Parts: sequence; structure tokens; C-alpha cells
Amino acid sequence: MQRHQPAPGLSPERTSAPATVSSPEASLASSPLVHQPHGNSAAAEGYGQGSGEVLPDAEILPWLTEGVAQAGGGSGGGSSSGQEAARFRGPPAKGDKPKLTPEQAAALAKRRQEARLYNLQAHTLSKLVEIRAYLVETGFLEAAAQDQGPRVDHWPALIADDALVDAVMAYQRAKGDPEPDGKIGRGTFDTMRKNRGSLGYTLGGGPLSATERGPDGRDRPRTIIPKGAPEAQVHAFYRDLVLSQDGVWSDKPGTVNLVGIRGATYDGKAGTVTHTGKDFSAGEGGGFDTWNDTLVAVGSLADGTIFVRTFEGTTDPGVFAAAWSPEGTQAFEVGEHIPSSGAYPALNRQQGGYGPCFRWRAGAGFEDHLGTETGGVRWANIHTTHGLAEGDPVGPGAYSEGCAVVNGETTWDERFWPIIDRAHQGGQSTFMYTVVSASRVEGLVVERQERQGGKE
Repeated sequence: MQRHQPAPGLSPERTSAPATVSSPEASLASSPLVHQPHGNSAAAEGYGQGSGEVLPDAEILPWLTEGVAQAGGGSGGGSSSGQEAARFRGPPAKGDKPKLTPEQAAALAKRRQEARLYNLQAHTLSKLVEIRAYLVETGFLEAAAQDQGPRVDHWPALIADDALVDAVMAYQRAKGDPEPDGKIGRGTFDTMRKNRGSLGYTLGGGPLSATERGPDGRDRPRTIIPKGAPEAQVHAFYRDLVLSQDGVWSDKPGTVNLVGIRGATYDGKAGTVTHTGKDFSAGEGGGFDTWNDTLVAVGSLADGTIFVRTFEGTTDPGVFAAAWSPEGTQAFEVGEHIPSSGAYPALNRQQGGYGPCFRWRAGAGFEDHLGTETGGVRWANIHTTHGLAEGDPVGPGAYSEGCAVVNGETTWDERFWPIIDRAHQGGQSTFMYTVVSASRVEGLVVERQERQGGKE
């Protein structure tokens, strides 16, 4: 395994070492970025990121779009329907596609590969799913099988494929970008958000209150998972929850899905999960870096037997130079976490640890950063505390780069990591981790089950 050493001036707890890439779905990470697009070049007027190489776009790209002349183009990137008029034409008719020289074909393949990796580093999988849906609706992307129905057993390379890159190039071209490259950087992403506000990242939110009226008439924390809820119903509950949020889920036997409910507290003795909430308006003092979130491992054994294991933790540790993961699904892999106390096996975000995040800036509030931007995440891990037992008042720790933390080394060693290790030894290389705000999560209503003999 690679071992990343701390950069000057950074806490050792902010470093990690991703596992060596070996799986097909993670193979994109083996090719480093050739360049770092800045996303706001004067030439592109903020709508694309030039690749630095010269491709004969006039020969390669025309079959991707039609109606560009009527699309408005230009640097304004407005939201009128006329400016969304470019339409994906699909595969070119026989004889319509220009013949590429070997050099041109290689350059196009390189551009696509760089864009696939870039998009996976810049965004969550959930956001790429939403962007695909947006491009399908606006006619730039022809819907494929992965664009229809829930995202079950979909891997990163299936979501960030060549078709998405080509559709983004067509979109950039329609918006007047002279060098479309298929990378959904800040400029392209902001243009998409202007046309569909829901494409923006969120740290939290949702309409549901953190309290409910108890039997005694007093307010109490709202119940999400009640005491004694049947495991099969809880398993289905989390599956439905993730898929309802444009998340990605694995149903394959022997695999594990991870869910982080932000603002929900787990009571291990009662076996309940309740909505306690976070005050995002308070900024860094709104409940971060405390044990007030719930982490859940949901999956099945190799024989298909389902299981749900719940843990006290935090989806947003850190109070100093912290970066907090947005809502949505991200792909992780087995690697290492390397605090100053010594390395141990943990989960690292794929694609070199890059990922989007939120950071707090005085006077500006929470600001989102793409994983490929200066403020983006570089060492995103799922790990545990360092030398601390469950319930230690010290808390998760002062430093974080988009991490999630399971409370207590004993819990990690004896309960959490064996679940991950068993799935990994069985062949799982990609672990989907989905963050959802508790205020979006309806409480589980337990269905009464008939007892043996037909009596309830």
C-alpha cells in the first residue's frame, strides 16, 4: 500500500494511504491527472476547462449535437429554453462519422479518460447521477440502462462513462465553450446549477422536525428507528432511503453498504435511532465533531443472509481547517488511516482520496468545493478514534478532511472492521457510503407480522 506522508504544516491525522488500485471499477484512479483545469479560463468564459491539447473539434464533435446555432451559445450561459436547444443525436449514421487518424483517436481517448477520472474526483456519485438525469432531460445525453430505475449494483465507471463525457462536451459546446473537454469543473457545474438549482451540493436540510410529541404530551427527539424493529424491515428501510436520494446501492450477496445519518443519535442499549438535529446556521458551533450522528453497515453474507449493524459516530468530525462531506453517495476502498499514533486498516475514498466538501468561512458561511479544486478533500477516510474508548469526552478530533468516524477503538476492532474485512476478503473492492440528513428521513413504521399459526 502507498503511504502518504503529512504535508508541511498539516496534522498527521489528516493523511491516509489509499490501497493500490486493482479492481476494474476503480482502474481509472491508476492514471494521474495530466493537468489541473482551472475552470474559469478567459477563453472559456467559465464554462469549460481547456485540456491544453489541440484536437480537431470541428471534425470530431459535430455529430454529438445539432441546433447549436439556435442554442444561443455565447458566454452568458443563460437559462432560457432556447439555450438548452442542442440535442443529442445518438451514434452517427454509417458514413457520417469522420474517420480519425490514429493520433486523433488516441487524443480523443485520452481526453475521455482524463474527464472520467476528473469527474469522479470532483463529484459524488449521487451528483453525477443527477447530472446525467439533467443531461438526459435537456437532450444532451441519450438515456442508457443505468439512467433508468434505481441505481442498484452500479459502479463508478458505469456512472462516469464515455457517454457522460461526450454529453458534457456537447453541453459545453452549446454554451459557447471553444475547448469542450467533458470535465464538470466549477464553471460547467455552476452553469448547470443556474439552469437547475437542485443540482447544488447540500450539507444538510430537509423538512422534518427533530422533535415529536410523546405519549406524555411532551416533545421528545423524533424516532427514526424504533426499539425492536425487525432487521429485515430496517434493511429495506435503509435501502429505500439511499435509493430515494439518488444514491447507489449494492444488492450482491456478500457486500456491505454504509449509511451515515447526519443529526441522528444511536442509543445502543435501547437499539433506537432518534433525530437530534444540527444547527447549521451556527456554523462551526452547530454540532460538528461530536458523537451525534449514526453510521450503519447494511448488507448480506455470501449466502444471502441480510444484516444491519448500527454504530455511534460522526459524519462531520473536525473543528480546525475542517472539511465536511456533502450529502450523497461516495465510493470508498480498503486502505489505511495514518494518525500520529500509527497506521491501521481503514476505508479511503477512491480516486486518490479526492472528493467534494463544505468548508466554513467567517463572513461567508458554508462554501462548497469540488474535489478537484484547491479547497476540495484530499484524504477522505472512514476511521475510528485514536487511543480513545467509546464515550471519551475528547471527541472525534480536531482535524478532518471529509471523514466519518466510528466511536471507539474497541467497537471498530471488534464490530465494525470485521464486517468490512469479511466483505473485502470475499471480493468487494468498492464500498458505497451515503450521507443523508436526518431531517430528510421519515421514521420507520414497523409492520406487524403474523406469528406462526396465523395469529398476531
